[in-house]
Amino acid sequence: MSSSKSDDSKGAIVERLGNFEEIQSKRPDFDHSNASIEVTKSPNPTWSYGQGVRTRKSNSASHKEIDPYASDRSMINNYRLLVSGIAPRPVGFLSTLSKDGKKNLAPFSYFQVIDHDPPMFIVGFSSRPGAVKDSYRNLKETGECVINTVSEDMIEAVNATSIDAPHGVSEWVISGLHEGETTTVQPSRVLESVFSIEAKVVDIKGFSDHAKDGKSVAGMVLLEATRFWVMEDAADPDFSHIELEKLRPVGQLGGKSYGRITSTFEPAQRSTLSKPDAPFPLTIFVRQTPGSTKMTSEVTSTTSIIAEDAWKSLVERSINEWNSPSGNMHDFAMGFLQNYTSLDDFLRSPRELPLFWFFQRREAFLSQQTFTKWNRDRLEDYVLLPALNNFVMRSECFFVSHFWTTSNDPDPDGSCLRLHQKELGVQSWSHIWVDWTCLPQYPRTESEEEYFLRGLETMPGIIRNCGFSWFYPGFEPRLWILYEIAEYTLTCDGGIEEFEDNQEFVKHIQEMQETSVPSVLRKYGYRCSDERDKDYLTSCLEILVYLIRFGIDMGEVRRLMSNVLWFSFTPDIMYQSHLGLVQIWRFEGALEFQGQRYEFTPFPKWGEGKYSANAKRLGDMEPSS
Repeated sequence: MSSSKSDDSKGAIVERLGNFEEIQSKRPDFDHSNASIEVTKSPNPTWSYGQGVRTRKSNSASHKEIDPYASDRSMINNYRLLVSGIAPRPVGFLSTLSKDGKKNLAPFSYFQVIDHDPPMFIVGFSSRPGAVKDSYRNLKETGECVINTVSEDMIEAVNATSIDAPHGVSEWVISGLHEGETTTVQPSRVLESVFSIEAKVVDIKGFSDHAKDGKSVAGMVLLEATRFWVMEDAADPDFSHIELEKLRPVGQLGGKSYGRITSTFEPAQRSTLSKPDAPFPLTIFVRQTPGSTKMTSEVTSTTSIIAEDAWKSLVERSINEWNSPSGNMHDFAMGFLQNYTSLDDFLRSPRELPLFWFFQRREAFLSQQTFTKWNRDRLEDYVLLPALNNFVMRSECFFVSHFWTTSNDPDPDGSCLRLHQKELGVQSWSHIWVDWTCLPQYPRTESEEEYFLRGLETMPGIIRNCGFSWFYPGFEPRLWILYEIAEYTLTCDGGIEEFEDNQEFVKHIQEMQETSVPSVLRKYGYRCSDERDKDYLTSCLEILVYLIRFGIDMGEVRRLMSNVLWFSFTPDIMYQSHLGLVQIWRFEGALEFQGQRYEFTPFPKWGEGKYSANAKRLGDMEPSS
């Protein structure tokens, strides 16, 4: 038989170290400096819905299935697996009294707080050879206890109470810990504990179905708090928060190991999901290739739109026209969109929640005389497409790249529009995105401003996943145009077809990859009406060119650029590519990859936002200058 079976018969749950004193002597001393507990950034501050885990390929990992009740499976192995895999665990340090007044003090690994209203706790008692533990028997007999927290400096004393003390010898004496008064229960609290809870038994459950000859029955005890005791200098004035620096808790790990806290982090605060049971999408964007699939969606008639509330109609029409990849994805996005009660509620949606893009419907685009300015009173012209995996497809959607011929209207006489209508009218597609039409324009309300900024930051995702339509009146060194073509060309398989009106831009993109972005911009005099726009676009282009030079997979380039542009307030970006970790310090203008450091134009700090509703105008996606 295996050694684990032999251990099982002896009840030797915890593995023994051969020569503990010798092993201990070779370990470094415990750090008693009480250094401040460091607060770091979260592991991936730029994480977004659906991103999953980028540091390892969890979907390809191999897992072993284990039946805990298999005939050849030892109970000891179950124990060791659970305590090493479910970690860290808080230590429940319980003080109890027997019915005849004998005191007991013991630590418990199977312990947890399970509610705050009412304050409830649970303690588990394992089956063991012989009689039940004293604490379990005491709780059955008297129905009360005190739960005490365990700090770093208490661990040796607490550990001493876990032995089976000789009859008549108190664990209080063995440990040297001091007793404190209590109010609602008879057992004493531990004065050295930062936090103690007087508690009474609510319920006891014994697992008699798993009873074994010669062993006590495992069980659990449900406890309700009746009093709190908090060390005065360890909490805030209203005693609603205990300082971690004062508590210094330890957690139990596998075997005989404990852990301490030396650093913490806080993940981004996220709003409650409207459908908590809906699965998250796998990625924000995926690589798409041109296709010819025609979406067969019923378009809600103008009559029905007028008859219904405009916002409700927009939501219903959008959901009906989604060509989503799966029912789960469809339900996930639908749950969010249906949760918004009005247009303004939708426009001010928190950044942490999935974004929906306004796309103009085919019928509206082909029937208009000039590019239509975004208008909240013309919602019948739009659908809302989720900025999620496979909702925006090249086979169904186009992005229009265009010059701005005036600062107040990109194409006031409609001449550019007519070229697009003629070209696209004979093709099969459903939705189109034009900045002037699909983003709120000046003057904007506060909620429109919030949406505008999110739309501007995420526009690269639209470029990558849509067909690309353009008609340029002749070459001018417009930086926005160069960026739009570069974003499409460098993040999509197949690049872009060259024509007379775009060939200069394409050549300059190739030259940027051979030399540098700043040198090309200086050489040809690329310009923007606003210097901060120029800095922003230069930064984007430099990072994009670096990633292409590194040979990073196209799909990873797309995801990394989404992280850079979608999380504009995050100063540091980290992304684990298949070739290594990419680190970007946005405002320092530095990028590190495979041990090499590269410099780029630092991203501008726009503060409250260049695109303020109080600004003179839009800031122009690409105005004349």
